[in-house]
Amino acid sequence: MASGRGHASFTIDTLKLAKDSLPATVNEPPPVYPELLNTPHSLIENPINDYDYKLKLKFNFNSSFRTLHDPTKDDHEKNFILNKWIEEWSILPRELKQASRININSSKFKPNLLKKNIITQNNKKKTRFNIDLNVYEEKPMGDGDDDDEQEEGKKDDNADVNENDDDNEGKLKDAEKKKLTDNENEVDGDVPNEEEDMDEDEAADYTYSYFDPGDRDDDDFDDDGGDETITSREKVSTTTTTVNEISLRNKPLKKCFLPPPTILDNIIKTKKRKNNIGEKYLFQNYSHQYENKNNINLLDNQSSSSTDIKPPYLINSEPYSVAKQLLSKIDKCSSSSQRESLNSITSEKISLMTASEQSSVVQPLLTDLYQISMAYAYWKANKHQEMATFDLYFRKNPFGGEYTLFAGLEECLKFIRDYKFHPTDIDYLRTVLPTYTEQEYYDYLLQLDMNNIKIYAVPEGTVVFPRIPLLRIEGPILKTQLLETTLLTLVNYASLVATNAARFRSAIGTEKALLEFGLRRAQGPDGGLSASKYCYLGGFDGTSNVLAGKLYGIPIKGTHAHAYVSSYESMDDLTERELCDRKSGERRPFADLCLKYLNELGPILKILPEQTNKGELAAFTSYALAFPTNFLALVDTYEVLKSGLPNFLAVARALHECKYQAVGLRLDSGDLAYLSLEVRAKFREAATKFNIDYFKDFNIVASNDINEETLVSLEKQGHSIDTFGIGTHLVTCQKQPALGCVYKLVELDTSPRIKVSQDIEKVTIPGRKNLYRIFGHDGKALCDLLTKYDEPVPQPSVKILSRHPFSDQRRAYVTPTSVESLYKLYWADGEIKEQLPSLKDVREYAKDQLNQLRKDHIRDLNPTPYKVSVTEALFTFMHELWMKNIPIGELD
Repeated sequence: MASGRGHASFTIDTLKLAKDSLPATVNEPPPVYPELLNTPHSLIENPINDYDYKLKLKFNFNSSFRTLHDPTKDDHEKNFILNKWIEEWSILPRELKQASRININSSKFKPNLLKKNIITQNNKKKTRFNIDLNVYEEKPMGDGDDDDEQEEGKKDDNADVNENDDDNEGKLKDAEKKKLTDNENEVDGDVPNEEEDMDEDEAADYTYSYFDPGDRDDDDFDDDGGDETITSREKVSTTTTTVNEISLRNKPLKKCFLPPPTILDNIIKTKKRKNNIGEKYLFQNYSHQYENKNNINLLDNQSSSSTDIKPPYLINSEPYSVAKQLLSKIDKCSSSSQRESLNSITSEKISLMTASEQSSVVQPLLTDLYQISMAYAYWKANKHQEMATFDLYFRKNPFGGEYTLFAGLEECLKFIRDYKFHPTDIDYLRTVLPTYTEQEYYDYLLQLDMNNIKIYAVPEGTVVFPRIPLLRIEGPILKTQLLETTLLTLVNYASLVATNAARFRSAIGTEKALLEFGLRRAQGPDGGLSASKYCYLGGFDGTSNVLAGKLYGIPIKGTHAHAYVSSYESMDDLTERELCDRKSGERRPFADLCLKYLNELGPILKILPEQTNKGELAAFTSYALAFPTNFLALVDTYEVLKSGLPNFLAVARALHECKYQAVGLRLDSGDLAYLSLEVRAKFREAATKFNIDYFKDFNIVASNDINEETLVSLEKQGHSIDTFGIGTHLVTCQKQPALGCVYKLVELDTSPRIKVSQDIEKVTIPGRKNLYRIFGHDGKALCDLLTKYDEPVPQPSVKILSRHPFSDQRRAYVTPTSVESLYKLYWADGEIKEQLPSLKDVREYAKDQLNQLRKDHIRDLNPTPYKVSVTEALFTFMHELWMKNIPIGELD
């Protein structure tokens, strides 16, 4: 989730997260090409191999270099040039950096970007610095191996002197440092004191991280070269070292190449907190000109209120220079502590995704090619500014039912909020669109945002029905067209799996617990996270998905697998056999107690204790020692009634003696109805025998490829299961793999549009419309009523003629007791207009929505269709337009 790039659900995707944040599944924003030249590199067919481009690149940086060494320039101008230089170089992609290092006049790859002649203190030889922000290397004048041999010869000439006089060597080094300090081109300044010293490698990493935080490649360093008279691998102390003594690996770095002292100080502080300066700022919030200042708290409140745990941030890739954000952050560090600067968000925009937001794959390019093609055609025809209205709806309820839960609205709003093409997106589009596509079109896309569109929608969690527009999108046709595929992606699966979860809940009732176990069977990590989120919205009580628990505050549940049980062969495998009493702290022989009570259970359960699997007993004993307050065992590894159940009860009885209470057991195979009833009966017998009342109420959890029909069948048969763990059939929606939402144009420049078809189901209802829910005297919903946009609002106690949208004969009068307008304006003027509720609040709202329907609408067998009707005015308007657009045939 990252901006213009987008964002949760998993939409993680895919995501690379901060070290102290989420698992590494979100990717960093791809590098961008800077505008370094007067001639944009995009006009060069192949910047990597283009001879002129590399020459211009060299010229650009050499020009900046001369400015830095010009004594007539003031420090402010030099700092500006330096920061701009660092910014532009740091955002170059790796390939372009490598291309810039190619010596055009030689077949060898040599860093040859900047040239500066200096005299070293030792040999007075004129040398050339080849400076590259990724590669810092000193080479003698000339190219090739001959130069290296000459330099080695010089060093050999000086070897005798150095061997005979170590003191002279030290003096030379001191003199060299003094000369560097006295150089008129250097800027004085010491690194502020720190509490601890750094070794030389750390200092190299700090400086290198600053210059190129996003493109580190240790192979680019050459540790073999350089003048030995230059300070080599000296320990760097932040309490004694000046700026001009900081080096890259064993290469000293001249002060004129370094950032100002306060900047370097902040870099070192950040590194000592174990955070790479570049990486840390990538995960920090920043703002851009397209974000709105008033919608920040609306987004924060929904995530913070859903759980007490404050979720971390996900990456949200902005379409602006990463280096630009980096430098702006570093500037702020000079007036406040680094930690405060890294963590503070009170004065900045929320453009990085919070934990409940979608992943970085949700971005403008997450669309179909024909959306980009149509956008170009609109632009080419100068039609792109015409105001359009689109409806997003579905044509048929899923799973053979008569209702659907609407979900995914929050993700849609965040996608629209952060809609922005990245420069690398444009670079890619150039490779897929025709070569004659105008540069102005790409420029238009690069500046595109969704600030001037409007989104009307029903609240998330609302019960909805076919043909009801879930979202109404208004704005320039090019922009509204570009949103189609992504909005459908975000709504289709979310609404489908939420509805599936609601049907599972309806089948089993409200007394039983439902847990979502589908991560391993979901269609990828995004599907797994989305399923966990929207199954919880649909009525499930928890999930096995740990990341979903972290992101969305969903309770997580789980025990152990069969592998844990089969990993033990006997009680001799136990390395820990004692458990401290919960109250007294006395160490009790827990393993021996388990064996003791297993023997006592034999007559009660009518089993032979010696026939139970002792490896299973050892596994249960070990697991209880690890989780004495939360012991729930999987009992079907071998045989439920003759081994798993007796072993569980023996361990539960031993826990009771140590003042702990077991939770229950899980069945994962066999006849679930029969086994659950038998197990419950044994629980009651054991409770009576041991005089422990809570034994009869142990939780029985069942899993085993359960679907909606299984739940209905179990209810009919009778069972004693308390909790169901459901995975495959829930998250994959095997009964119906897609909801089938569509996105249709219904109005253009105030002129209604209709799609006609011989298939009545595919005929659209034209024009902008409002939506109302009509309630009867019992408080239950009677029907939903669509009206023309400019029609008056239906009033309670006023009779209304409601009509079927396509059938002349189906009509009825309705007198509402109350009327509810379902549409709300969620997005306008570049900001979210409504408070977004937490996931928990949406879950409760969905539950209330289902309670508003009559039971015959939600039953599993032959449910009564819910009525969606239109007013007389809309019916007449639609049919006149329909007839107008159907051609009249002629008989021969």
